[in-house]
Amino acid sequence: MCRHCLGLIMITVILMLLGCSFNKSFSQAKEQTVKFFEKNQNDFETAKDTILTAKSADDVSIKNISYISFDTVETSDMITFDYDAQGMLGGQYWGIVFSSDDIPGIDNSIPTLTESETKGIYYWEESDGNNIFAMERITENWFFYYFDYDGHLNISDFRTK
Repeated sequence: MCRHCLGLIMITVILMLLGCSFNKSFSQAKEQTVKFFEKNQNDFETAKDTILTAKSADDVSIKNISYISFDTVETSDMITFDYDAQGMLGGQYWGIVFSSDDIPGIDNSIPTLTESETKGIYYWEESDGNNIFAMERITENWFFYYFDYDGHLNISDFRTK
């Protein structure tokens, strides 16, 4: 193998190891996201109003939000603002959700959430896998969400007593 290729492989491995050591926990992701939301709440409100009027998230953007989607779940209009992610081939994804009826959810792909009695967190875990979804209220109609496709989130912290 050429020296150049070996060097690139070593750099890739080092970067992957560094990336693994800088993963954010649920709490760190929530803290970062909530601070961002509070700092930019007017932008979120403007985007929400525009999306609800148009019934579409097309052409709506907020700085540092990677993707915005709109969906109607039963009687609730849901707007998802994807903020950050980590990991490869799975990983964790998090952001902000607006729910017009103030009921936590994200879209039709997640079944009914269980409310934790101890922390005010709503969660769902896959019965035969390691996918976990959690939400926590920020303010009325606004929630922090966290998808974990690797099962790293300690779901026992959220389970009801």
